[in-house]
Amino acid sequence: MFPNATKINLMIERQSPMSSLDFLTSIINVSKLVEVKLESYCFDHDNQNLLVKIISILKQAYSLSSLIVQSRYGKYRLYPFLNRLCSKIPRQTKCLQIPINQLNQIEIIFERCQNLSVVRFEITRSKFSQQVIDWFNQNTMNSTFRRHNGCDIVWIGKKINHIKDSHKRIKLDENQFDS
Repeated sequence: MFPNATKINLMIERQSPMSSLDFLTSIINVSKLVEVKLESYCFDHDNQNLLVKIISILKQAYSLSSLIVQSRYGKYRLYPFLNRLCSKIPRQTKCLQIPINQLNQIEIIFERCQNLSVVRFEITRSKFSQQVIDWFNQNTMNSTFRRHNGCDIVWIGKKINHIKDSHKRIKLDENQFDS
């Protein structure tokens, strides 16, 4: 029905049936999606499996550049399964909006999404917001930050490769320099 749709906004209700997901994939071509917004008034145990399943299906959206996961109320109810959700974010995502509550979630996202250029983290505590900024200062160069409406927006600079010094000695062959 909508094979050329590139943007989609899905409102996930408290008890959305999994069959609605089958219907959705039958009317749109997931591989053409560029922007996806997943929204709920309150993500909780009842709809978390559906959310994770949708994120998993988005791996087929090869052109996906923007993903928004937004909980209008009760962001804290999304926290128990954020690690699982972060580990499913499609690798090709370039712009991401998602609530977070632990620094390791940034690492999970950063590892998965190598092309990520802008991220918008919904953060409820200002102390944690500062920890996020510190994390980016330690792990990137020239990243830019802005706090707006309870979100930390980060334009990601160049990633710093932390080279681990190996203190192993190199064994040289005596004939190595004979030529």
